[in-house]
Amino acid sequence: MQMANKVSLDVVMALSVFNLSVSLFFIDYGVFSLIKSKHSLTQEADTLFAHIKTLPLYDIQNIYVCRESLRLHGLTQDHLCLNPITVESIPLNDLIAPFPIVLTF
Repeated sequence: MQMANKVSLDVVMALSVFNLSVSLFFIDYGVFSLIKSKHSLTQEADTLFAHIKTLPLYDIQNIYVCRESLRLHGLTQDHLCLNPITVESIPLNDLIAPFPIVLTF
């Protein structure tokens, strides 16, 4: 699972280098990628977390997280890095709809 997350971050960073507008939506288990403290995880997870923290350097500012996903996994906004915008499940669909290209990982 961590390898797929790493590949998706590589794609996102590559797209941003070409000045494409990129927004990220973290839903379901994806919310765990944004957790601040990763003390007991593998080196692979630590590397993924280090990459996630660099997203603002790639001018990726539109980072969203699903409130319902946070609730289902016992998390709050305080657990997360990067201060993502928390949205409800239904408006999340409305936020995604205008994008001409949607990649899911």
